[in-house]
Amino acid sequence: MFWLKAVLCFLMAAAHAQEGIEYTVDGGFNVYYQLDFEPDALSGEKPTNQNDFSHRFNLGVNFRSGEKFTARIEMTHGAVWGHTDFNTGATSDSGDSRTGLRDGASGNENSVIVNEAYGNWLVTDVFNARAGRQRYDLGSGMVISSNPWELIPLSFEGARLTYDSQMASLHVL
Repeated sequence: MFWLKAVLCFLMAAAHAQEGIEYTVDGGFNVYYQLDFEPDALSGEKPTNQNDFSHRFNLGVNFRSGEKFTARIEMTHGAVWGHTDFNTGATSDSGDSRTGLRDGASGNENSVIVNEAYGNWLVTDVFNARAGRQRYDLGSGMVISSNPWELIPLSFEGARLTYDSQMASLHVL
């Protein structure tokens, strides 16, 4: 949590130091409860039963320099609490010694990451270029999606060129 505060303080100080740069701060907090109890999941195999709470906290900073350039950085913290395996009685697959004690966190169950960090340049009124770590949600999300229901939404490194007019919209990744 210290690094999250340090990065955000640095970014806000840098924005104040430069004239002509505006910034806004946004965020969100989501809490999820999951109960999967499948006693007859797959015969002959161990069922995947679990019972847990999880939360996701997002904090983003948007920068704007003039009319043509914007940038965004978003930090995301996700944690899983009280994971119980009904087959063994263990409180966590991550090795926690008891429910709520995050002493064995692994993977993305208790992490702070930079989920988005990109720059966006409006080349003309209809042509836009974006590069960096960003979420892609194209169309219905069947092929490429950030999957917002996951503890840590998916984001991708890359560039995106967008042509958006009244006649058509075209995205090149």
